[in-house]
Amino acid sequence: MNYVDYMAGLSLKRLYHYRMIAHVGALLISPEGFFRDSLGIEPVALEQLVSEKMMRATYSPVREMLKKKAEEDGVADFGRWRNAMLSSAEKAASEGRLQWSDIVESKPALLTIGTPLREGSKLKAVHQPDLAVVLDGDRTDRNAKNILMEVEISKKSWADYDSILATFKREFELGLIYERGVYFYIDNDVPSLLKRVDATGYNLIRDGKLTLLPIRDRNGVPLKNNNRVPLGGLS
Repeated sequence: MNYVDYMAGLSLKRLYHYRMIAHVGALLISPEGFFRDSLGIEPVALEQLVSEKMMRATYSPVREMLKKKAEEDGVADFGRWRNAMLSSAEKAASEGRLQWSDIVESKPALLTIGTPLREGSKLKAVHQPDLAVVLDGDRTDRNAKNILMEVEISKKSWADYDSILATFKREFELGLIYERGVYFYIDNDVPSLLKRVDATGYNLIRDGKLTLLPIRDRNGVPLKNNNRVPLGGLS
């Protein structure tokens, strides 16, 4: 395969991924209530969905600020910045200066997950989920209700999932931004590997912190991974 074919293949795969994310988003806002049973949530409003692209847009100014800071003191650590913002928001909410339900709206960059840089750590320094569902509208305490979502069209490596699940476990234990997560999949190899990695000690599935769901069409039929971009709109 030449370079042009390779890049075209990557572009098609990326487009297919975006279409699947949009498909999941459409199901989330549908009045049919597709996730009432599996996730215990009612249909959400469009403004409650935050895409990876939107997360990157709110993360970008923070990244640039940290780059400038690094020029001054050599430190550009998003995870450290995020931890400081979380501590500040929790303190403000505890003291009544900020509503718990306003934490994400006041600092949308916090939807991007990040952990402080440490040599040898498997935790991800920066990670944007494919989707975030913001359910904090009626939140009254430190426990977030928001859900992060990943839409997988192909299986990652054991090491990738090990790093991601380790990061998710820390994030859910913190509980200030996300309560739990969902992995949507087409390829059945995805949940098989995720379950094995999770069983090494994360136990997110067992504890109800991670749900694995097939991507379904509007009739409830699981989609098949045909490795092509559908042309006639989503099923």
